Amino acid sequence: MLPADLSTVAGCRPVELRLRDKSRPVDLLVNNAGSAPPKSFPENTAETEEAVLDLNVRALLRLTHAALPGMVARRSGGVLNVASVAAPGPGWLASTYPASKSWVLAFTESLGRSRHVLRAGVRMTVVLPGYTRTEFHARAGIATRNFPSWIWLSAERVAETALRDLERGRTVSIPSTRYRLTGWALRHLPRPVVLPWCWDPSTTAEPGAGGATTCSHPLDASADRADSESGGPRSRSTGPVRAVRPDH
Repeated sequence: MLPADLSTVAGCRPVELRLRDKSRPVDLLVNNAGSAPPKSFPENTAETEEAVLDLNVRALLRLTHAALPGMVARRSGGVLNVASVAAPGPGWLASTYPASKSWVLAFTESLGRSRHVLRAGVRMTVVLPGYTRTEFHARAGIATRNFPSWIWLSAERVAETALRDLERGRTVSIPSTRYRLTGWALRHLPRPVVLPWCWDPSTTAEPGAGGATTCSHPLDASADRADSESGGPRSRSTGPVRAVRPDH
């Protein structure tokens, strides 16, 4: 474990140095740090919104950039980027969070499907989890008491599915059939069909409490574990360097 505040460039640098260390090569990089803004976009300061992008986008870019060249040179390794089932579309309205996760999805697909990476045998997978039982929601102040039980995934299931899909060379990993259908719907269905099912926190404080654009089972979630705080709003930040080799 290498504690670091990944929301700053200075905090990223020690982790980048570790990832570039040729004497201790990292087989698997798990980019699992992320944050969500505490309010809807118009209610947050510009600095709060920038902090979300600093952690969700910039940190992931910098750590991947530090690790990937060594993996390509060694012709082995993997990168696992944690996004959200909201990444394919506007499952969560009035927020920078799904937009940042859309970037993670596009970034991973762009690199993971490139000849440069594929020819080296390096695998890149982006994980699009739905609602997952971790401490994130309580820390973020997201009320979940009205959410149906079927909406939840276990963190263990998300991790096992992600590692299995990485091993199989799948670029996109979505655990459970219900969230695969959700991801497909957000990406392919017309927006007027999708929007009535989306969560709009600027309309109501809790999903399912009423309002034109709320639902009893909102489409967004995060499986990010909070091993160490990054200091940003609604932040959860895990040690992004996992020098492990999956057994299956």
